[in-house]
Amino acid sequence: AIKGTLANAVVKVFKYVNGEKVALTSTELADANIITTADGSYTFTLLDYNGPVKIELSASTDSANPTTMICDASAGCGDIAFGEVIDVTAADPTFTLSAISMVDSNSNGQVKVNVSSLTHLASALIEADSSGINTESVQKQSSRIANTFGIQGSITELEPTSVNSTSDVANEDNANELRYGLINA
Repeated sequence: AIKGTLANAVVKVFKYVNGEKVALTSTELADANIITTADGSYTFTLLDYNGPVKIELSASTDSANPTTMICDASAGCGDIAFGEVIDVTAADPTFTLSAISMVDSNSNGQVKVNVSSLTHLASALIEADSSGINTESVQKQSSRIANTFGIQGSITELEPTSVNSTSDVANEDNANELRYGLINA
């Protein structure tokens, strides 16, 4: 999860029923209490579900254990300098960031879904697509965002390079992931 690395963000997983997002049930999702780790990663286990999933990140409501984000804008984030930590829980308790992907028999039990500002844009387009939320609309709208920003590859599968680390930027060997990280910032 990156728009600046998001730590302790609440992760919710949804499916779509008649075009509306609905939380997965306990028979479909192993554990509903998912948060991002310090490096922004998260995992969850689907039990018995195939179809579109929406991953939605939000700010923790616990001010003693807030969601944080590292400012990745070179000019800073308001009063917060580049590379400094932002308390998202205090600064924007309504913060959300999302991504939509497909889970099916071709997934081989694993699906990589990075959540970023670009996947958030794609999610809005996917949900507004008149053809519904399906494999074609997910691929079409995600490709539309990737093409707009000149990124080759899947914006949900590519890992945007964290621009907060000069060594990560200097050592990145995937030009599309570096471009993605710079655009995301």
